[in-house]
Amino acid sequence: MALACGGRDLASPVPERRAAAVAALGSSRSDAGWDALLVAQVDPSALVRKAAAGALTARGGPLSVEGLGLLARDPDPEVAIAAVRGLAAQPQERRVQPLLLEAFWQAPSQARPELGAALLAVGGSAREAVELEARRLWERNARILSSGAGAERAGAAEELGRSGRREAVKLLLPLLGSGDPRMVAAAARGLGRAGDRQARVALEKLLDAPDAAVVEAAAEALGALGQPESADALARLSRSGPERLALRGVAALGELPGASEVGVGLCEVALRSAELEVAARAARAARLRDADCPEQPLAARIGRRGPDQLVALAVAAELRLPADRTRRLAERILPLVGSPAMDGATRAAAALALGRLGFAPATPALLQRAGDLRGRMAESRTRWFPAPPPGAAPAWVARAERGVGDAAELAAVAVALARLRAEGAEPLARALLADPVAALRLGGVEALDALGGAGLAATGPLLADPDRSVRFAAARALGRTGSPGVQLLADATLAAPPDDPEWQAVLARALSETGDARAVAPLAHLLDGLISAEAAAGLGRLGSRDGAAVLEQRLRRPGGIGRVEALDALAVLGGPGAGALPARDLLSERADVRAAAARAVGRLRYEAAAPWLEALRSDYAGEVRRAAIEALARLPSVRPAAR
Repeated sequence: MALACGGRDLASPVPERRAAAVAALGSSRSDAGWDALLVAQVDPSALVRKAAAGALTARGGPLSVEGLGLLARDPDPEVAIAAVRGLAAQPQERRVQPLLLEAFWQAPSQARPELGAALLAVGGSAREAVELEARRLWERNARILSSGAGAERAGAAEELGRSGRREAVKLLLPLLGSGDPRMVAAAARGLGRAGDRQARVALEKLLDAPDAAVVEAAAEALGALGQPESADALARLSRSGPERLALRGVAALGELPGASEVGVGLCEVALRSAELEVAARAARAARLRDADCPEQPLAARIGRRGPDQLVALAVAAELRLPADRTRRLAERILPLVGSPAMDGATRAAAALALGRLGFAPATPALLQRAGDLRGRMAESRTRWFPAPPPGAAPAWVARAERGVGDAAELAAVAVALARLRAEGAEPLARALLADPVAALRLGGVEALDALGGAGLAATGPLLADPDRSVRFAAARALGRTGSPGVQLLADATLAAPPDDPEWQAVLARALSETGDARAVAPLAHLLDGLISAEAAAGLGRLGSRDGAAVLEQRLRRPGGIGRVEALDALAVLGGPGAGALPARDLLSERADVRAAAARAVGRLRYEAAAPWLEALRSDYAGEVRRAAIEALARLPSVRPAAR
């Protein structure tokens, strides 16, 4: 009678009516209902498929188990979870365990924790599930690599490398000789992920490839491999390659361990590159490694006119040298500050270099130059630009910015004086904050930032400055004030446009550097936006225990960007008992999330996660296997078993 009454509803165009009719089949034992349930399993509506899972669970038996096994792999999480629960309710059926294992690697991410719990509940093995998933993923990627085409094949190459297996290296190395640049680049990135040392020489040869994407991928891979022996090849690329590739080479050098040859390579790039940004970044990386770069080649370049001189001055501002060598270099730079033979950009670069070098004897010359520049600018404005009438400021500012060529130089001199703690540096910086020219307001902010102290609070109004560079500098400066800057930064965060992630990211970084617990609320405001990752990382840097509750709330919601950063931050902030939440992400379909979850439960010493950590030692991704082993070693009463 139920079938007769509901037959028309099974074919209804309304999903709710079809779902109700399918649900009614659960109370029927008629064989005629099986055909309708088979159709319902592939219904376009998730509502109907979920009803089918409920009906199959109610009916029970071997036929229902097969249907539930199919629905456990459904792309809709609610359908998959309903089917998994139906399977777990029938542990006596022989096919339940194999179907749960097969569903584990195909189900949506939100259903995987439920699958893991169901599998253990019916006596299944976590390791068996992980090993099956690893085997299926390997087979799929190897099949695509051998018979796929285009972007799909390139993606498979990268994924094979991610496995970190020696077999992957054997498959990928021959692809470096392929005539398809896209395939060569993908194979290079895959080899970088694999982390096998035998790929180094082949990757270094690709740094001379004619295709820029291939060179970039090879440099990225060498950085990921982290072998100091690559320093010479990467330094050669950074010295002579186009700027984009040279910057990639410097970044890769920065990822290598702190061996002496890496420091030498960075110094060579800093001292010999013709590209200002490349040389400056290399010098900065060399300084962070305490590399001992010689100053003689730099002094020789400073004596040359033109672009080479500007590059050398930028490098001098970044390097850290012993006091005696600093003095020799600074004495070479000092005459450039007030030289009428130099252009404004060179004099500005010289001033900044002297400030960064901390060369106090330069103070009188810099003060003299600041006075000259201010006098020239005041005379120029008085002569050509009368005081702006009320309501006409924007037009006046535009004329002033076109007519005043000394602004950038004066800003640089102000910053240099602040770094040298010169008398009068703070009043000069404060005066620049109100200037109509953006370059001078920026200089004022940077000068107050260099001075530090209570004067930094004066930069607060510039969080609303119309110029982005000024706003960004003001936010960074206020972050370093600590508690006094929190409320100003919080107000700016709440007022920030939601479609401006760059500005939000600057604010998040500044808030995290205040070290004040009151920064938790504005960072939490950013957790659901475009910069969720930066906000989560900011909570971790802030170090306030109040941030743990915010991160836990975020992790209770499935998916979303910034999950890795949220897990890493919770690992830092979480207290006893916080490990249960990240443990759920040990079953994520994303390898980077599984690795982050393993790091978190290890750091939080959550021993209940030990079975899944042990299983993840067989994970497809090498990064996850390594994280699981390290996490197991952290657990108080658990040690990794021999494999």
